[in-house]
Amino acid sequence: MGRIKTKLIKRSVHKIMHEHPEMFNNDFEHNKKAIVNAADIPSKKMRNVMSGYVTRLVKAKTRTRVRKVVSRDTGREAGTRVIGRRDAYQR
Repeated sequence: MGRIKTKLIKRSVHKIMHEHPEMFNNDFEHNKKAIVNAADIPSKKMRNVMSGYVTRLVKAKTRTRVRKVVSRDTGREAGTRVIGRRDAYQR
């Protein structure tokens, strides 16, 4: 279980990511520098929490899984389907 992010952190990160989506990637250190350039953050701890949350969101966005779709009639492979993280655990 992780730590719960406050509404201030989430709202600020979503706003910054909406304004500057190209600045962030899945590297924490890079995101720390990008957060400092994008906004004026009052404390080091808040900057680190925001950078961690950005990293988590970027990783979750890029994480997908491909599932083979098999035809019920013939039993042969009918293609592939990209499913997200939630879909993968509901099956």
